[in-house]
Amino acid sequence: MTMWTEADEHNFQMNKHADLVRYCPNCGSIGEVESKWRDCCPDGNEARQIPKDLATKLQCHFNVLIKMIQDEEAQKSINSKHIVACVNACKGLPDGCLDGGWTALGASQYAKRLEIINTELLEALESLIREGVDGSTISFPHTAPQTIKAKAAIAKARGEA
Repeated sequence: MTMWTEADEHNFQMNKHADLVRYCPNCGSIGEVESKWRDCCPDGNEARQIPKDLATKLQCHFNVLIKMIQDEEAQKSINSKHIVACVNACKGLPDGCLDGGWTALGASQYAKRLEIINTELLEALESLIREGVDGSTISFPHTAPQTIKAKAAIAKARGEA
């Protein structure tokens, strides 16, 4: 935004007898207020009669400032949505995870590694129950508590229980 300069003052003095319009610096309105309203702003005492060209220039500056404020508010809204999404993404993580330098990528890679290990352990356990130790003829009885517990764990891990 430009400041009022000596040139602006000079132009004002030269044009003070030019066409004057009502300008309100509080809301940027130019011209008379509709008859159904008392004034353009609640206090109603800021409007002045100024040269029309200057009023148009000031209104343009006013609109630029309002747009900047609106853009800033929109950015704050976007940022707050991102913050909420980050907080929601971290739900259930112990505080130490973030303090210890965990990132979403790191947590995702760790979870993927656990899924792979889980799959490998399930396959090994299923194979052990099915084939016995080292493929020998020794196998666990199907009614043994360890076999029942292992089968229940497999079903739970596979989402079948």
